[in-house]
Amino acid sequence: MEKLFIELTNNKIGYFFYIEKIFEKQSKFQNILVANTNYFGKCLFLDNVPQFSEKDEFIYHESIVQPAVHLHTNPKKVLILGGGDCLSAREFFKHDNIEKVVLIDIDPEVVEISKKYFSHLAQGAYEDPRLEIHSQDAYNYVKTTEEKFDIIVMDLTDPGQPIGKSFYCNEFFIMCKRIMNEGAIFVTHGSSMSVSFPTATKVFSSFKKSFKYSEMFTSSFINSYNSPIGFLLGHDSEIITDIDKIESRYLKVKNKLKYYSPKMHRVMFHRPKWLSDEIKSAQPLPENYTEVQKSKFLESDFLSFFDE
Repeated sequence: MEKLFIELTNNKIGYFFYIEKIFEKQSKFQNILVANTNYFGKCLFLDNVPQFSEKDEFIYHESIVQPAVHLHTNPKKVLILGGGDCLSAREFFKHDNIEKVVLIDIDPEVVEISKKYFSHLAQGAYEDPRLEIHSQDAYNYVKTTEEKFDIIVMDLTDPGQPIGKSFYCNEFFIMCKRIMNEGAIFVTHGSSMSVSFPTATKVFSSFKKSFKYSEMFTSSFINSYNSPIGFLLGHDSEIITDIDKIESRYLKVKNKLKYYSPKMHRVMFHRPKWLSDEIKSAQPLPENYTEVQKSKFLESDFLSFFDE
């Protein structure tokens, strides 16, 4: 039976689309739902929050991975915090120079359910011998591991969610620097980059204090998120800035990409005036910051008044 997914942000704005449940399970950590939609294909929800959809996930996952890979001089070892769906890992495996990807996701159920329902999107990432998956807390892993990496990708919950407070802060970013090789790059999403709720600018105001060099870049509008997404990239050493070198690396993988390109790279890192102004005035996330999102699944006749 079809239901209506509706999400409201701060009780002021929102969006909706119809879903039809395929599979649902309460794991030790969260509710996991796989649902079909008319417009986005199959979607994965965690605690009623959309994680990705078949139709537009490539925008998010190419955005969080490809700029870092193209900017690093020669990345070989990668750490992904979260990302149990293996879609970020998929993006790294498009590059032959990547030798090892360590993926840390606290919920093994997300890994198994994603493997069952979205393996076609992962494109063999789960079976790639370069992949190493650990089911454990990302915070504790970063705190205790002695392994070092060339790229760290944080593909975790939004900063406005309760668990996000431990990760989107200077303390955690500094912890990550301990396990970054010389010339390493750290990248994370910072949540919404809509004009109404530019949460990522608040995260960036703290993030830029953690690294010698830092940048904010944005994806284009992602329909299943109802917003562009802001990404933060930090490093302490010089990286590739020559667009010709980026182009040379891109030519080796361009047939594997649907969103990222050198031209799109320029667009992603270009700031419109409103965003530059927002960054200048943005204050760090307050200690008790919550991006209030109320998500519900309602019976489909909720919108029957449109038929009148």
